[in-house]
This record gives sequence, C-alpha cells and structure tokens, in this order.
Amino acid sequence: MGYYTLFQLEIEDGVMTYDEYMDELENFTGIYISDDCYKWYDHDDDMVQFSLNHPNVLFILTGYGEDREDIWRSYYRNGSFYTVNPEVKFPPFDPDELN
Repeated sequence: MGYYTLFQLEIEDGVMTYDEYMDELENFTGIYISDDCYKWYDHDDDMVQFSLNHPNVLFILTGYGEDREDIWRSYYRNGSFYTVNPEVKFPPFDPDELN
C-alpha cells in the first residue's frame, strides 16, 4: 500500500523554462509531477538537493494528501527549506445572517 499525495510545483526566479525544470526534476527523481498522485516519500531530500543544483531559484512544492487535513507547502532555495500548513479560520458568528 502506501500514502499518495498530489504534488504541485511552482518555480520563481528561474533561468530555465518551467518545462526544462520539470524534465530535469523527473530525470533526477523519477517523479513526473502532474495531475496524478504519487508516493514520493523523499520529496524534501530530493528538493533540497535539486535546489542546490539551481542556486537562487525558489521552488514551492504544495502537497495534498489522502487525508482532508493533510495540506502543506514547502519552500526550497539553496539547499534550505521550511514547510507551512494552511490556517483555516471561521468568521465570527453574525446574528444578522440567520434567516
């Protein structure tokens, strides 16, 4: 079995085209990021190394896991990274909205 995640990659400050980065990333990892879900357990290690190969390029990898709450975004540049989770906030109760 395994845990599947849908990955989306954004690239900022790159010198190559998006497709060129994607082709290189596929050759490097064996993962082709598309509308399919993957088991890519080493995505952080792979993206850290990939970012070292492309100095000053910002890679933004967003993941949507099988579980509803499993949404995250990681930022990679020059071999460093950090990950954030979205904040979901409900607006305060408004009695005027009641029918």
